[in-house]
Amino acid sequence: EIGGGERGSAAQRIELGKRLANTAKLQKLARMVGRMREQALALRRTVFERGNDELFEVGRGNQLSRLLPCELSALRHPLLRRDFTRRYLDGELMQYSLRGVDDRGRGPMIVCLDGSSSMAGDKEIWAKAVTLTLLEIAQRQRRLFRAICFAAADTPLRILDLNRQRRFVAETEKIFELADYFPGGGTDFQVPLDAAVACLKEARYKRGDIVFITDGECGVDPGWLNRFREIKAKHDFRLLSVLIDVGPSSLGALRGLSDRITTITHLTSEAGAQIFVDV
Repeated sequence: EIGGGERGSAAQRIELGKRLANTAKLQKLARMVGRMREQALALRRTVFERGNDELFEVGRGNQLSRLLPCELSALRHPLLRRDFTRRYLDGELMQYSLRGVDDRGRGPMIVCLDGSSSMAGDKEIWAKAVTLTLLEIAQRQRRLFRAICFAAADTPLRILDLNRQRRFVAETEKIFELADYFPGGGTDFQVPLDAAVACLKEARYKRGDIVFITDGECGVDPGWLNRFREIKAKHDFRLLSVLIDVGPSSLGALRGLSDRITTITHLTSEAGAQIFVDV
């Protein structure tokens, strides 16, 4: 857990440890999440983001790149240089203050996770590893995270809100529930995406993200697709897709839905893993 230091039930942790140790699928998932998590966080640390800021007043601080010229001129004088050093340490130098609008998505992150029969085996492990890595990123960004597990249209959605607690820390039991759950059956894209859109409409913060994780083996109704595109433009959210291409897969339906598509086979490269920066 981020920060650590919280008290928890020892019996509960022991029970969770037994579940992890005795389930081959969870062991494999834990190893994969560990590798993918380190890759994602390392990539995010290398990204330098600069907003479209503007100068709007003179304030006080110690940001060298924003100091007024008169402050920098003091560095040429032996006595004034000492005063400069003192005021630098105290954060009392005159500098320009910037303001700008952070237009990055900070609404909820919603992951639609394909649980159809074609996702059984390694595909399921890969898909859930990506999901749990995105959960880690959502926690660090203090964003709500919802997982929508779907299969056929007549299979009820399994909707899990993983981090509604204070400080956006994920609930361990719900993580195991997500890891264990696999409905099987057919595939329908429209029902989970409608549910994800409904969540974004109700969210306190706008500009959320939908991440759609699937092997892509499904079609969508053209009329529904046109309505979905209109809603996406109106509510200003993005759909980022991850194609699980470790077996039979198809990009057909995802091309018309997605703002960006990456594949599992490219997640080891910086270009493919860019999805961990985009959210």
